[in-house]
Amino acid sequence: MKQFIRSAFIIGLLALSSSYADAHGEKSQEPFLRMRTVMWYDVQWSTDKVGVNEEMTISGKFHLFEEWPTNVVAAPTSAWLNASVAGPQLIRLATYINDVPMLNSVSLEIGRDYEFKIILKGRNPGRYHIHPMLNVKGGGPIAGPGQWVTVEGDPDTFTNPITTLTGQTIDLETYGLGRVISWHVITIALALGWILFWMRSPFLGRLLLVQGGASEEELVSKRDRIVGLGVLAATLALVIGGYFLTEAQYPVTVPLQSGRTPIPPLEKPPQTLNVNVERATYAVATRTFTLTLKVTNKDQQPVQLGEMSAANIRFLNPQLFKGDHQLLVEPSEPVQPGETKTLKVIVSDAVWETEHLTMSSDPENRFAALLMFFDPQGSRRIIAVSAGTLIPQYL
Repeated sequence: MKQFIRSAFIIGLLALSSSYADAHGEKSQEPFLRMRTVMWYDVQWSTDKVGVNEEMTISGKFHLFEEWPTNVVAAPTSAWLNASVAGPQLIRLATYINDVPMLNSVSLEIGRDYEFKIILKGRNPGRYHIHPMLNVKGGGPIAGPGQWVTVEGDPDTFTNPITTLTGQTIDLETYGLGRVISWHVITIALALGWILFWMRSPFLGRLLLVQGGASEEELVSKRDRIVGLGVLAATLALVIGGYFLTEAQYPVTVPLQSGRTPIPPLEKPPQTLNVNVERATYAVATRTFTLTLKVTNKDQQPVQLGEMSAANIRFLNPQLFKGDHQLLVEPSEPVQPGETKTLKVIVSDAVWETEHLTMSSDPENRFAALLMFFDPQGSRRIIAVSAGTLIPQYL
């Protein structure tokens, strides 16, 4: 229940984020939830500007961390991939995990990697912060990295046409709208009639009768019973009649799909690196994270640590890449084939505080990340690592 409330709060914060705000709701998620559950990487947006009725794609991969904190977050045996945006500003045309269309909830395997693609279509003009997001039953939404996307154009020109199984082309934006309005008007009129009937009855008189210990016959008259039975009959007639009318008008229907589809994960690449975390510390005063690794290279190529990805933040080795967040590797030389070397990874960055990654109130005060090693040809080896305890240093 606590996880559900927390997830609902996060969704609310995501929805309230505006184009003029720098803070986003995902920062309110505990560090363990962002680090040790869904590890997003290679996430790309096909564009940062899309017109009304134009399409864009969010694609990438995610790794489900081996040490998934099942004591506080349910395993992803029932999950759903979606896009997180403040309201229906874009519509989702299609979603794929490993090229399997998302028609049902899916069952995913911890410790494995998956490739995803979300196709969106511009609907309402504005500037929105959009994330891929994996909803896990019993665990809530786990948001990936976000990017600002601008939707341009006239919202009145938006259409959402599809062709049904019977060959009919309809616009989902307006299809059945008249029917929905009609049913609302009918049911509201019935409800108002029922309320007005009792409002015209003497409320004060009934209160006095109740206080005086009046019998049921004095409180509810024969006329009240007749009107009540009439309203009940009208309600049943509307429900039953509406059902048979709908069946006659729409004989071909497909029920909502409530099953769960297992998705085969991506194939595991050959494991050519052994990486063990010997120590992880965080110096509070200097906002410096230090990770000590023992790396054994069983590959035929020398490898060098080029990136550490944690909580949707990419820390890059400036010897290989340029980026806003950098890491220092000591010693800086590559790990040669057959060599075992101890590496010290140092990241001094205010992002540890601004992204709330070192909350002392975290019930799972541990660190986890994806380490990406590169050979001279640019080929990548991805290793998921974690530290049993992230040790804070206050001196």
